[in-house]
Parts: sequence; C-alpha cells; structure tokens
Amino acid sequence: MISIIATKDLPLTSIESLFDKAGFECFPRGDKHYCFRRFFKVSELQQIWQFRFKRTGALAHHEVTLTFSEADNVISACIMAADTFIEFEADSPKGKNLMWGFGLDLSAETGSFQQEAL
Repeated sequence: MISIIATKDLPLTSIESLFDKAGFECFPRGDKHYCFRRFFKVSELQQIWQFRFKRTGALAHHEVTLTFSEADNVISACIMAADTFIEFEADSPKGKNLMWGFGLDLSAETGSFQQEAL
C-alpha cells in the first residue's frame, strides 16, 4: 500500500511498512530513504497525549502532524496552531511512547526497528 511510487525500487523496511499500512504519506528523501507523515486531530490521540498537547495551548480540533524518518532515527510532532514542536529519537522510550500516542503499535517491530535503523 505504498502511497508513492518508489523511484529507485527501494524496498520498505518493516518499520516503514508499519507507517505505510497506518496510512502515512510516504515520500522520498534522497535516493535511499523515505519519510512518512500524517495529519491527525488532537482529539484522535491517546488521552495522555491529548492532555500534554492541550497544556501547550492546543485545542481538540487542531491538526497535529506526526513525521517519521528512519534514516535520521527521528519522530516528531508539530501543531502549528499552538506553536508546538516536539522531537525524539525514534527508537528511544519517549519516541516509542509518542508513536503509541498516535495509535502505532510497535510491539511486533521493536527488535527489527533497532536492527534496521543501524
């Protein structure tokens, strides 16, 4: 279900496949890597993340963007309306918690995530 056409016949890693299956936009980053992005409403997130973002001034109807780059080992969330940006190493506990907050289940991908990111 790749949402773009791979220009270099570059296969997705298992963690990238997880983002692709979750409906994230996939776009090339250079010749060898992909980035993934998807827009959510704050109200769609796990309750703890709704609360955290609302403390920064976000409202339930505000859009929040989740972006993932395996090549950089980065997961980030941005709410333009609330002037909020957070970023973590994707394979860190905080990064995995952020992904969970957006509904991504990494339980089956944990081992391969760390191996493929190298």
